[in-house]
Amino acid sequence: MILPLIFGLTAPLISEFVCELAGVIDDVGKEVQLFKPGDRVLGMNVKTFGAYAEYKCLSEESPLAVIPDTLTFEEAVAVCDGGATALTFLRDKAKS
Repeated sequence: MILPLIFGLTAPLISEFVCELAGVIDDVGKEVQLFKPGDRVLGMNVKTFGAYAEYKCLSEESPLAVIPDTLTFEEAVAVCDGGATALTFLRDKAKS
């Protein structure tokens, strides 16, 4: 009974449940300090999913990290689950 409320009564609310992403930052807001256009990043988008989208708009506080030049996108996404979760907690701890 609860599942239809979460996943949609007549049609799915979310078309795909993929949250791991990797890509290149196209543009940033004027107050963003951690990232710049052209940065290769990996992360997770667990609030709205949709990581297969061509473009995603995420906040600077999202679990995102710059991919080192020595890693491919595929290699970077492989560490996404544990690494992005840890990154979120480390940033939260650093702010407190």
